[in-house]
Amino acid sequence: MFNCPQQKGEWECGYYVMKAMHDIVISCQEKIILHSEEPLTKQQIDRFVEDTLKNFMITMERERGLEMFESE
Repeated sequence: MFNCPQQKGEWECGYYVMKAMHDIVISCQEKIILHSEEPLTKQQIDRFVEDTLKNFMITMERERGLEMFESE
């Protein structure tokens, strides 16, 4: 489990996601560089989704692996 606020109910998950996104953007705003006002292409969006999901799965597998070692 990640060290972050955990929701207690079933309805507030979207607010937690928005809060996390806000915190990330605020903490990284000086590093975010925007090069164009052109809309993203479907290929760019698909690539972003694919890369994000890969990184998420790697992180989850790493966390799950650490939990297995901690319980022994």
